[in-house]
Parts: sequence; structure tokens; C-alpha cells
Amino acid sequence: MQNTHADIIQVIHDYMSDPETDWRIGEQAIFARHKDEEVEISLDYAGGLIVTASGAVRIITTAMTRLVPAEDLTVDLWVQAGLLCLREGEADMAKRTVLTELGNDILAARPIGQLGTLFDLGLGDPNVDLCLRTADKGLCALLREREGTVFNGKDNALTDAIAEFGVDYVAVSRLGRIESFGCRSIPEKSLGLRAPAGYEISMSFEPPRPQPDEPFDEATYGAFRVLYGIFGDPEIVRLKQDLSDALRDGAEPETIPAKSLEARTAVAILLRQLTIRDGCSEILNRWQAAFDL
Repeated sequence: MQNTHADIIQVIHDYMSDPETDWRIGEQAIFARHKDEEVEISLDYAGGLIVTASGAVRIITTAMTRLVPAEDLTVDLWVQAGLLCLREGEADMAKRTVLTELGNDILAARPIGQLGTLFDLGLGDPNVDLCLRTADKGLCALLREREGTVFNGKDNALTDAIAEFGVDYVAVSRLGRIESFGCRSIPEKSLGLRAPAGYEISMSFEPPRPQPDEPFDEATYGAFRVLYGIFGDPEIVRLKQDLSDALRDGAEPETIPAKSLEARTAVAILLRQLTIRDGCSEILNRWQAAFDL
């Protein structure tokens, strides 16, 4: 499998079918399926659509889409994701910097959403248009009064109205959209990951991963390892294989020439993963001390 459009679509379809995979656009929009929530999934040649009672995600890839597996360290674990990227400039959105009315949302995931009015919050993100949608006349009037101004989360009249009536948040990128239904506050930011040089992230997905307080899930760990091995940076893939070989042979940390921050981070992540999977050992402790970030 290579990083071709057909291969990327196959990966996307696999993860769309996984109820534990979360989808993100930017740092504030997330689609996560809740346990026992009814779901409608439709797959197509560009990706597809998932709709639940709490939200929706639509994936619309193009022939220029690149899938990049990514990992990073957290305080006590690691984060892993598949980044759906476009080349710099191709991921650009409207970049509005003031509150702007956009009209009816004809692309809404549900027919009822098409009756609401869409307002771009004007946050100026180059790759994401973060909007809210409402059909409430009073809230629309408040938003229209503020059109052309910088959106202020400290505007008590507006935040009180959002809290009272609820709104749908809609994040739109070149590769899809995420809708969150009936929200009563501004979305929180989430951990960001870096795109490779020359690319920008338009959408991402976060598959399930092992947790430190639960039995190690070899299936979820192995599935992402396979994805990383196929679509990841070949140099980092080789580095991780060399590290695995060195650990198996009982070699010293000096045998792995990981000098760049990216390489050292990759080594530190794999050592943490192996520690959670296999438990602490003298050799893992020695290597972790050498590559402590």
C-alpha cells in the first residue's frame, strides 16, 4: 500500500467504521461517538459522512490529500493521529477576522440544519472556518448586530444567549466539516500536532490507543503501528526498527544516532509504548534515561 488516493480512502473508511476513533478539524472542533449512540454512516469515493444525535463529520478528500501518521508525547502517555494534509496554500480557507453572516447552511449534515443561519466567528484560522449555526431569531438578531466586529468570548449578552438556546458549531476545512449539535459554550482547544514541512493539516483522526490504567490493547497498538509503517516517514520508521533491534540485542543507547528533536521524540515515544506494554526493565530504564525529553 502506498500514499495513493485509493489507499487513503480505504484507511479513512476503516477508521470511520471504528466507534472509538475521534475526528478533528483545527484545535477546537472534535467529533467523538458516544457509547450506545445511534449512528448513520455512509461511505463514498471521497470519504463519507457519520451522523449521530450529538454531531456529524463529513470527510471530502481530494487527489492531492496526503495521509501522515503522527505521534507526540503527553505528560504520562502519547498521542497518535492520522493527519490529512494538503500542500501549503491549498488548505487555505476564508481567513475572516470579523463576525460574518454566511446565510443558510445548505451543506448541513441534517435537513433541519439547513434551516439555520451560519455565522463565521472570524477567528482568522488560515485552514479552518469556525462557524456557529442557529435558527433562533433572537440569537440571529444579536449576531447580526455584531456583524463586522471582532468576536469576543466575553460578550455576556451573546454568551448568555448561546448558553440559553444552544447553537450548532460547524468547523469547515478543505477536506471536510465537523458539526457539533446543541452546544452551549465555545469549544475548548485540544492538543495540536505538526504537519510535515510544506504541508498543512486540514483534518485529522485519533484512533484508540492503549491506556496506562487498563490492560494493554495489542490490537489498537498494532493497528497504528501498521499504519505508521506504511504511511510514515521512512527514516523514522527505520529508526524505530533499529531501536527495536537494539533493545532485543541488549545494545547501549549510544548505538542509535538520534540527534534531531524529531528522532529523539520518536525514540522516547517507542520506549514509553514498550514500557506500558512490557513493564519496566533495566534496559528500558537505561534507554529512557538517555532519551528523556
